Amino acid sequence: MVASIIKLTIASPRPFYIIPALQKVAASGYGFPSGHTLMALVLWSFIGIQVYRYIKVHNPSAQLTRWRVGIISTVVLFSLSQAVARVWYGVHFISDTVASLVIGSVMIAGFMLWINLDKHNLTRCMTNKWFWLNVTVAFGLIAGTTQAPDHIYLFSCVLAIFLINDYVPRQYQRLNLRYLLGLITCLLIGCSVILYSGYMLINLSNVSLIVLAIRSITIVVLITWILGCSSWFYRHTCSSSAHVQQAN
Repeated sequence: MVASIIKLTIASPRPFYIIPALQKVAASGYGFPSGHTLMALVLWSFIGIQVYRYIKVHNPSAQLTRWRVGIISTVVLFSLSQAVARVWYGVHFISDTVASLVIGSVMIAGFMLWINLDKHNLTRCMTNKWFWLNVTVAFGLIAGTTQAPDHIYLFSCVLAIFLINDYVPRQYQRLNLRYLLGLITCLLIGCSVILYSGYMLINLSNVSLIVLAIRSITIVVLITWILGCSSWFYRHTCSSSAHVQQAN
């Protein structure tokens, strides 16, 4: 969403709008900043942070400095490769990708500060209904202002999370194999039914606003099902474990 808002605000053209011969792959919309480069940096950085935190907790004797250097090098390599590819394909100027790397670095720095806060950190916010209410209102205002389909779909996602947040358990424990298989089966069946129903309803109309509404409702139902079904299994597992402990 950050990249698309900046694109719509600055409205910078892509290189092939000026020199058509530069275009090597299909691309549309504005060019600044590079959404692919920004997403690559954020995604690989997030994975790297989670891997490092996992190693730090579960293997304290590991050489953390080497792991840190290796993870950072991998993230930089993958992100720069994406940036070079977007320039090579003629869909972005070099300045577009450089700006994306800077914006992504700021976002990652903010994320790292957030997860290390003592109060109002990421873990607490993820289970706080008022946090999701603020996020939902903010995304709704952005989607209503830009009227971009991607922003409306993101608003649908956070709206579903806000609606189901109270039902999500605050404590988790590992599912045994039987519950895990049951959860996966229910998720696959439910998601398939929801997606197929949405697909069939979309084919019944050619009106763009109706299609947009159907897709948004489908996303809300889909996210609600995924979180609700998962929460039910976790709640059932926790209650079963509590009964076993009381019996013992």
